Amino acid sequence: MTHEVQNNVKKFLATIPLPYHGYIFLLHVGSGAPVHCISSVVSLMLTVVNVSFSVKVLDACSAPGNKTVHLAALMKGKGKIIACELNKDRAKRLEDTVRLSGAASILSAVF
Repeated sequence: MTHEVQNNVKKFLATIPLPYHGYIFLLHVGSGAPVHCISSVVSLMLTVVNVSFSVKVLDACSAPGNKTVHLAALMKGKGKIIACELNKDRAKRLEDTVRLSGAASILSAVF
């Protein structure tokens, strides 16, 4: 994708309210890859191996939370995600993102 196309996409996204109201969460394609890897392992544990315990994922340095809510959506409410953040300002953004997403399976912690 050229820089011109990227800039046009950014300009377009700035004009629509969907990201600001939590209807969609934007991720760079490189950010989504680790989430899909973790989700695949969790899915394998829950279906093929038939793990009977609740899966818990620790997400360290998780702000602003886009990957965290993406993983929560892929996990479909099975298990919990513990989202941690050291920086208080970034933790506020994490909490806002989690709240906007409506993902009840995410527990956030500030250290």
